[in-house]
Amino acid sequence: MTLGMSPGQSALARSGEISLSDRHEVKRELRRTQMQETKGRYAMNAELKKIVGRVKEAQQQLQGLVQDQTWVEEARKYAERQGKEVRKLITSDVKKVRTFLEKERKELERFQKQIPSEVKKLRKFVDGQRKELEKLIATTRKVGLKEAVAKTQKQRTKKAAAPKKAAAPKKTAKKAPSSTAETTASAQA
Repeated sequence: MTLGMSPGQSALARSGEISLSDRHEVKRELRRTQMQETKGRYAMNAELKKIVGRVKEAQQQLQGLVQDQTWVEEARKYAERQGKEVRKLITSDVKKVRTFLEKERKELERFQKQIPSEVKKLRKFVDGQRKELEKLIATTRKVGLKEAVAKTQKQRTKKAAAPKKAAAPKKTAKKAPSSTAETTASAQA
């Protein structure tokens, strides 16, 4: 077998079908492809080595941070500072809310003290209004009864006077009013 040739190529070369220049060209091609493969392998190996190196560095840094507890202390101190600030804000807000609630409580107590006296005043007013309304109702009933009586008397006198006028078409001199006419006139007044 010749160098750089596959067994199939060497068999062809032996048989004489491939010329010497073709054989050299095939060898060159094989070398190029082998070199490219090795370059690719080396390039890939180099990239992998870089990545592995970065991972190792990051792992070492992480292990250093885990073993070194200073970052935990720094975080704790920061949290304590923030907690103090929050407490300050909360205490000031709580004080404001307490003062507001105290003012409202005092005002409510004042209103509660005023409520019984206001209820008494309202009851007196309502009782007075009720008495006035009862008086008005009583007077309107009296006036209504008087008017009703007067109205019925007028109707009776008109009915009594109407048939007489129709029955007596004579014209006579005016006579003095009789006693029945006087009683009807006095009843109307």
